[in-house]
Amino acid sequence: MDLNFMYSLDENNYLFDIRKLLKTILMTLNKVCYISLNKTAESVIEFCKENGIDTQKLIIIDMISPRLGNTKARKNVSYIKIDDSKKVVGSVIDVLKKEKCDALIIDSLSTLHIYFEEKEMMKIVHDVLVYSGSKHIITNLIVQKKDSEADYVKSLIPLVGNFKEVNFD
Repeated sequence: MDLNFMYSLDENNYLFDIRKLLKTILMTLNKVCYISLNKTAESVIEFCKENGIDTQKLIIIDMISPRLGNTKARKNVSYIKIDDSKKVVGSVIDVLKKEKCDALIIDSLSTLHIYFEEKEMMKIVHDVLVYSGSKHIITNLIVQKKDSEADYVKSLIPLVGNFKEVNFD
C-alpha cells in the first residue's frame, strides 16, 4: 500500500483542493497532522471552521507564527521555528510521536523551498518521509503547480510516485 502522496495544486483552486484533501483525510483517519508553512494556526482553524471541517482530529504545526512572535498556546497546535533543518525534523517527529498521528500533510514544499536551500530542504523531506514510512503514517506533500517541474520536486518522484489529483468527490 502506498503511504506517500504528492499533489500539485493550481493557485486558482488551491484553497478548494486543500479543503477537499483535509475533509477526506479527516473523514477516514483518527489524527491528522497539518504542517502549515503558508498560514498561521489561527488562519488554518478559521479556514476549517468556515468550510465545515472538524478540527478535533487535526494537529496543526504552525511554522509561520514563531517568525511573527505570535505563539499563543492552544490545544492541538505546535509551533516550530524555521531556523535549523535538524531541529525542524526532530520537532516534527516529536509531534507525530506524541500525538500518534495517522497522516501528515505538508503545505507546502514550495514554501519550504523559500526557507531552505534545495539540498537542506530535500534532507528535511527525506527524513520526515523515512520516519513516517517506518510508522505507517500516510504522508501528503503539497506542491504549487508552478513548481511541479522543479528539480527538487522531480527528485521526490521515486519516494512518492507521480502527482495525484485531488479528486475526492
